Amino acid sequence: MGVVVLFNLGFGIYSLLFLALLWWKVRSLNRINRQHLITYQKCQETENQFRSAFMHSPVASMLHTADGKVLQINHAWTAITGYQIEEISTIADWVKLAITQNEHQKTSEKSFQQNSCKDCQLSAKICPEQTFAQELIIRTKSGEKRIWQLFTTCLSNHSSQQMFVSTAIDITDNKMTLFVYRDYTGEMLNFAAVAVNNNQNKKAEAELKQAKAELEILALNQRWQLELNERQRTELAIKQSEFHFQELADNLNEVLFIESYDLSQTLYVSPAYEKIWGRTCDSLYAKPQSWLESIYPEDINRVKNSFDLMKRGFSSQKEYRIVRTDGSIRWILAKSFPIYDDRGNLLRHVGLAEDLTDRKQVETILTQQAQKEQALYRVVRIIRNSLDLNIIFDVASREIAQLLAVETANIIQYLRLFKVWRCVSEYHQNPTNSTILHQEIPEINSNIVQQLHQFKIVQITNPSDSKDEMVSQYSQTYPGAWLLVPLHFDNRLWGILSLISKTNSPWQQQDIELACAVTDQLAIAIYQSELYQKLQAANQELKRLATIDGLTQLANRRYFDQYLQVEWRRNRREKTPLALILLDVDYFKFYNDTYGHIAGDDCLKKIALTIKKLVRRPGDLVARYGGEEFAIILPQTDINGAMKIAEIINQKIKQLAILHRNSEVSQYVTVSLGISCMIPNLQTSYLELLTLADQALYHAKEQGRDRLVCA
Repeated sequence: MGVVVLFNLGFGIYSLLFLALLWWKVRSLNRINRQHLITYQKCQETENQFRSAFMHSPVASMLHTADGKVLQINHAWTAITGYQIEEISTIADWVKLAITQNEHQKTSEKSFQQNSCKDCQLSAKICPEQTFAQELIIRTKSGEKRIWQLFTTCLSNHSSQQMFVSTAIDITDNKMTLFVYRDYTGEMLNFAAVAVNNNQNKKAEAELKQAKAELEILALNQRWQLELNERQRTELAIKQSEFHFQELADNLNEVLFIESYDLSQTLYVSPAYEKIWGRTCDSLYAKPQSWLESIYPEDINRVKNSFDLMKRGFSSQKEYRIVRTDGSIRWILAKSFPIYDDRGNLLRHVGLAEDLTDRKQVETILTQQAQKEQALYRVVRIIRNSLDLNIIFDVASREIAQLLAVETANIIQYLRLFKVWRCVSEYHQNPTNSTILHQEIPEINSNIVQQLHQFKIVQITNPSDSKDEMVSQYSQTYPGAWLLVPLHFDNRLWGILSLISKTNSPWQQQDIELACAVTDQLAIAIYQSELYQKLQAANQELKRLATIDGLTQLANRRYFDQYLQVEWRRNRREKTPLALILLDVDYFKFYNDTYGHIAGDDCLKKIALTIKKLVRRPGDLVARYGGEEFAIILPQTDINGAMKIAEIINQKIKQLAILHRNSEVSQYVTVSLGISCMIPNLQTSYLELLTLADQALYHAKEQGRDRLVCA
């Protein structure tokens, strides 16, 4: 279960980091949008100012394109020439109507057309920083001839269509009165007027005003050009940001979605929606609530309940299932959060929907694995707490059959002396199935039997197709996939654990490993049971010589060494702790010297009997380790459990109140205890456990005796 928690925690941190990045990206887009809006408003304001100044300027002005199309003329142009915009829609119309037909005018017309033509040199010459000037003789609509000084300026060359503004100054009455100073590019630097008489003075003043207006228009044009450039840069930045956002959204495995504040409109959904939902993005744009049609019926109400919170501006997180168009079911985790404007008004909802199907499958597998481990622990506990093989076999076959959901579980013993197989335990999910319990099956020298004798696991997916003689005998009785796991110890085959599933599907590796774990426990239980039976049946004298201490009737040092090695290997396979307690009677030599050896022997017997009564689990072992030393092996016991047992032993021995007047710690017999505990592995030895317990016992004596010390 810890793996599931770590998996969920890691996934949650990843989701939070991604949402934080997404939130920062949306905030950046909102900031760019606001800057774009401000720039657009400034451009609009500048454009309106330009239009007003253009139309009401006292200087005759025309706005036209490079290809000769007239876009607008102002009031002064109409007042002087008498022509309306409808009459001069192109430069050609203007030339035809207003330019006088003489040799001088032919040159002027050619020059005017060249400077207004799309393919002429003027478009290459004139840029927003230059002004082209020329002098023309025009004819008004009433037939009056006037002399104009015409100035042409390019407004912008950044767009696909260039625009020009031409301004005219009437110099008919005072052609030589006004002097305009320009630089080498043609741009006006300054101007001056010389008045010959009062009438000319007035005309000069009017022309000065016109020149000032021209400068104002030029300045306004430059300002408008700067605003236009800024607007173009802002639009480019927005396009780049939108490109990066789209690139991010298109490559997400999760569905990124943006909805209106009232959830009535889908503003954006990433392409992953089509992959996960199996529906097109266009269908969601056309019908924003269509995604609800895919939600699993049992989850629809929970999803809809979250809408009220979202409409009120709260974040939302929901987990639900969807049914795709192909009928498959997927788990979805959807998170959304609100976006507000500067005034705190709810603008939209931005969210992320993730496909949790794979994660859910992993969680299911981990949960099932945890359940199997718990069941295995129950089986092991029952096996370890009993020496009755019938009980052990019945529990093991029932638990493994229910745990792996198999149809039949058999424990079959191999009787080497008689060369037969006998079923000693059987469990059926269906009690009406055929039974082979207590039946003896003669051994046949087949390939499968040879593999079992070599301690190899045998899998038979379809018994009816097997050519093995032994399998073919029972293929009709037990259809389905077979799994035969050898039960062996001491390098001999004891029997097999036979599992038969309901189908012919191959066995999963985790099921095989679980079956092997059960057979290991069964082998240990069988070994212990057989050992127990042998000990019961053996001669008592031989038992004392081999395994029993003659004085205390506890296990002797020889059996202690053997049993410690066996338990070390078993706990190493099971990866469980193994604890050891060494106990020494305090100042026992003084006791023998004071009361004699017979009293000393009685003292040791009482202590041994007390310890034996306290340590009662079948797998535990109490042994006489030396003269006045005892050892206690506690399999599957951690350090806390060992300390608790040691404390009880210490107290119970004190309660015996065996008088010891020459003890330096108490008037009664006391003991010192050293405790060690390890989880065996391939890099360590049982001797390390023994050494640690011996060192702990030494420290207990060194610290004053009558106490326990943990290594």
